[in-house]
Amino acid sequence: MIYLALALMLIGTICLVCEIFIPGFGVFGICGIISSISAIIITILYVPFSVFIVAAEIIFMLGAVYAAIKRFRSNKCSDGIILKETLNEEKKEFMYLDNLLGQEGRCKTPLKPFGSIDLEGVVMEAFSEGEYINAGEMIKVVKICENKIYVRKVNAN
Repeated sequence: MIYLALALMLIGTICLVCEIFIPGFGVFGICGIISSISAIIITILYVPFSVFIVAAEIIFMLGAVYAAIKRFRSNKCSDGIILKETLNEEKKEFMYLDNLLGQEGRCKTPLKPFGSIDLEGVVMEAFSEGEYINAGEMIKVVKICENKIYVRKVNAN
């Protein structure tokens, strides 16, 4: 019976190590846990001095899993799984956009609330301040916020 318990503990340890290296649905992890618990139960029921053997089995299993994790983290194969860098994207402010404040132009497409405008022959993307503006209507740039142009319809009065 001790050989069965040792085989189950070895199979359980291998399954738990495989769970670390092979991404999946936890099949290896579940099999490893069931196998390890079965080995502990068989050891307790059928082997003399079972407390010492169970302690040795648990220490062996934890040591093997720890060694596998340590090797996994230092191995190149973890580079594709574990993100080690952060992306820091700088916001670039376009200085020329401030010059557009107060300029008037025409809508190239309807702004609902996003679309294209024409300012002195230059076509740009812009947002209305929430209202629907038809294509061809006169607009005025009222705000520049986070590199976005906000416009308002100019009344023809």
